[in-house]
Formats: sequence, structure tokens, C-alpha cells
Amino acid sequence: MADLKGKEIALQLNERLKAEVLELTKTHRAPKLAIILVGNHPASLSYIKGKLGAAKAVGIIAELHQLDENTSQENVLKIIQALNDDHDVDGMILQLPLPDHLNERTLIDAISQNKDADGFHTINQGKLYQSLEGIVPATPLGIIKLIDEYSIDVKGMNAVIIGRSNIVGFPIARLLMDRGATITICHS
Repeated sequence: MADLKGKEIALQLNERLKAEVLELTKTHRAPKLAIILVGNHPASLSYIKGKLGAAKAVGIIAELHQLDENTSQENVLKIIQALNDDHDVDGMILQLPLPDHLNERTLIDAISQNKDADGFHTINQGKLYQSLEGIVPATPLGIIKLIDEYSIDVKGMNAVIIGRSNIVGFPIARLLMDRGATITICHS
């Protein structure tokens, strides 16, 4: 099997996306992504910096809503609702991990399923597991796009997934099963 060159493929896909956004902005506004960060977790800050740069590179407007680490659940819910109601916001990300006093599931599910850019909303996860169209988490979708770019048919292949998270492990297992692969999921 050939070496898969993820960075090269990502650059090509970003160029395609940039062209699509440019074409869209001829008749509409640029897409807008809202990112909510609670606290200042160093890995999250680094990850968000990358998201903001990637959005800018393809012409997507990205705005960061950074909240104090001690902000209340109610305050985060208010911000999520305001962004849900904002017709200029097309997608929303709640950066994980959250501080321990916040309920991750409640906050993720407060995001409109149609604005759930991460694909973590219970409804989007349910659609994924039922092989219905919905928003798919980014890393598993990226893996599928890489496989597609190399025209790899996984039907009949054995795939071992290490990790069982709802963010990467289970979604990539489901996507590969939908393509006919035999899946083994190992605990991290």
C-alpha cells in the first residue's frame, strides 16, 4: 500500500474549499464559524489558533468567544442560544475539554444540530450511527476523505480502531463499517 500523504491532500482540499467559498461569496456572505472556549487550557488555545488560521485561509469568518474558566453553565448556555439565534452564524464549536463544573453533554446538545460544526450533538451522532446524512466529526471525516483521495476500497479489509471516543473512535468505526470493513475496536 502506498504512503498516504495527509498534509498534501489537506492542502489540496483546502484549495478546493477556498475556491468554493470564493464562489459562494460572489452572491452571499462568507460562512461564519463561532468558537466558544471556556478557560485557557494551553492545548485548546493552540488548537483554536489553528482553527482560526485555517478558517481565514479559506475565506471563512471565525470568531472566538473566550470565557473565563469559572463562567457558569447558565452563561455558556446563554451564549450558545444567542449564537443559535444569530442568522449570520453558520457553525459553532464548543472547544473541549471543558472545566469540570460544566456539563459537556448538556452544552453540546444546546447547540443547534444544524450549527454543530463538530458533529457531536446527540442527533448528529445518532444519524451517523444509523447511516443517515448529518454532520460528521472532523477527524473521522478527514480520514474518510484521505481514503477517498487514494481510491482505497476498504470493503472486506480488517480495520483496528484504537480508542473508543465519540469524537474519533466510534465515528470512524461506523464510517468504515458503512463501507464494508470489518472493525475491531480496542480500548485506548
